[in-house]
Amino acid sequence: MGFLIGVTVRREKALDISGCNSTAFQYAPGSCSAGPAIKCWLLATVALRHNRNVNEAIARALTIFRESPELDDEGAFRALIDRGVERSIAARIVEFLPIAYCRVLLLNSGVQFSNSFVRAASPLKIQSLSSEPLWIFFLASAESELRGGTARREMLMVAGRSAEFQAINQMLDKGAELKNVALPTISLLWPESGPESDT
Repeated sequence: MGFLIGVTVRREKALDISGCNSTAFQYAPGSCSAGPAIKCWLLATVALRHNRNVNEAIARALTIFRESPELDDEGAFRALIDRGVERSIAARIVEFLPIAYCRVLLLNSGVQFSNSFVRAASPLKIQSLSSEPLWIFFLASAESELRGGTARREMLMVAGRSAEFQAINQMLDKGAELKNVALPTISLLWPESGPESDT
């Protein structure tokens, strides 16, 4: 019996602001250099802006995935670019957001997921999902929606875009049980900058 699914269907460097605290935001009057305290404050400001931009991009992607399920990955990527999302962030969203939703939905299912991925252009370069700074944003979005009571169909419209989800579906259709499913390393077709056919 197949998994129930009602739809057909993929960084930025993290800013280290550790060590920042309110008492550190001081500098001597007349100093010609803002010093490490102000630099720390500026880093914190940039980090907050970056986080807000990423979350806004994720929200736009969720709307696209749910309102235009007919779009393939490149179509969704272009739609994000058209909505003002930075190219690198758009590529990461299309690649990894559905994977995050799939894993959150199947967290306690018994499925064994790989924590690694490779890109077609460099198949010998194995990378960890945790090495992608945006990965934590994608997991947080999926977990937040699940806890917030987002309809299962809407969650599936995102998770269903994942190649992992589709592979699981195919195995279940052949009689496999979720607890016996073990998935290999994720293979991504795009280079880090996104689809090469995009201009």
